Amino acid sequence: MLSYWPSLSVQIKYAFLMVCVMAAGVVVLWITNLIKLRKSGINPLTAEADIINKVLASQAMAPNASIEDRLAELDRLKFEGKISDEEHSAARAAVLGGK
Repeated sequence: MLSYWPSLSVQIKYAFLMVCVMAAGVVVLWITNLIKLRKSGINPLTAEADIINKVLASQAMAPNASIEDRLAELDRLKFEGKISDEEHSAARAAVLGGK
């Protein structure tokens, strides 16, 4: 029974060593990701919000509405006063131009 305790301390040392190695690996991966984000022009502190905004602003998340539906939506926004005449004209031209 007494011989069990010295082996337990060795097991604890190995467990501590494994935890340290895994923590070092996490730090290395974290630093690697920070470097990649910086090189791509993204602030690492706001990366998640930046990426979400880019996705939401892209056409990837836009519904596949017909041209008629998009024009009707623009007319509704103009009627409700949410967009100006100039904004309406520009958006209408973009819809009809396929942009």
